[in-house]
Amino acid sequence: MSREEWRRIPHWDYEASDHGNIRRSAARSSGGRRVQSKLLKACTRRNGYRYVTTRIRGHEVAVKVCELVAPAFLDSAWDKDKEVCHRDGNAAND
Repeated sequence: MSREEWRRIPHWDYEASDHGNIRRSAARSSGGRRVQSKLLKACTRRNGYRYVTTRIRGHEVAVKVCELVAPAFLDSAWDKDKEVCHRDGNAAND
């Protein structure tokens, strides 16, 4: 098994791996202490897609894992209007 490669997700405080995992980026809190990176637990919904719960401006939001992995590993021209296509047709395979 290969080692996971992690990349920062543009415009998010999260990182995505080439294995389809999402983690919160390590950072510093407002008090100056270091906050460790944390792997987010993904759940699969009835539509077959894997989701993680993220925080945006203090609100919890469920986001498709594939929509976080794509901008981290594809070209920098990625935008939210583009669609992610799973080559093998399996929506859970991020």
